[in-house]
Amino acid sequence: MCIRDSLLDGQWGRFFLTYLAKKVDIILRKIYNIYIIPGVGITMNASCINGGRMMKLKFDPNELSVSTRTEIAKEVSSTEALMVLAKDEEVLVRRAIAEINDNVTVEVLKILANDNDADVRRGVAVNKKATEEILTMLANDNSADVRWGVAFNENTPKYIIEKLSEDIACREAVAINQNASAELLERLSKDKIESVRYAVAKNKNTTAEVLNKLSKDKSIKVKYAVAMNENTSIKSLKSLIKDKNGYIREIAKKSLENWEKALYTIPIYGFSVKGFYNEWKVVKKNRPHWHINKSY
Repeated sequence: MCIRDSLLDGQWGRFFLTYLAKKVDIILRKIYNIYIIPGVGITMNASCINGGRMMKLKFDPNELSVSTRTEIAKEVSSTEALMVLAKDEEVLVRRAIAEINDNVTVEVLKILANDNDADVRRGVAVNKKATEEILTMLANDNSADVRWGVAFNENTPKYIIEKLSEDIACREAVAINQNASAELLERLSKDKIESVRYAVAKNKNTTAEVLNKLSKDKSIKVKYAVAMNENTSIKSLKSLIKDKNGYIREIAKKSLENWEKALYTIPIYGFSVKGFYNEWKVVKKNRPHWHINKSY
């Protein structure tokens, strides 16, 4: 990591040297098992084989640039090191832990959930490891971005999602959330904000009935999402094929063709295509001549 810092601080070949330094980092980690441990500030402790003896290499934390500390924060697995980096003076370092590091612990997330910077707290809010306790606290955050992150997180309990659906700053995130209930999505499908209705139209939990209503939406974006949704009924797709917008007609036509191809090959038992079961009676009534593969 010292090598990387010295290269990054140079005046020539910045792009090439950055690329080369990253490769050096990877080699050092794989061969010499470089990792970070807490010492006086942040210390890097590399155990290297040297004539059958183990030797330790230590680096002064003041020699590490912000970019290097950020890269470290993205990957380090030591809980002690994460605790130290979670209190780093640079927001980028703390955000890297909250948003990117897969090894972050609940204890570290609790520290970052109380961070003074809203971007750091938002990183915690979208983190899949955030507990119900953390998400409940952040759902009441003063920052709309933080509350948005909680509404977006698929691990957020449904009662919190329901509460945030009443927050104008969070309704889009709630509509995006794959954990949102069909009833909640139906309510949001009537929202005045286009981006909210668009998110509802894209959500896999939105029912065919709601999608049918959204297929008549004045927004081209919403109708496009309806045409792409696997839950959209044949009836709705046929309606969209007649849409005034040529792009919508083309997308709806392709989706309908995919529907028909699926119906030719799907087993009669164990329906595997989303929405097929809901459409079965309609298809059987309107297309009795379609061949259904009964092998299973």
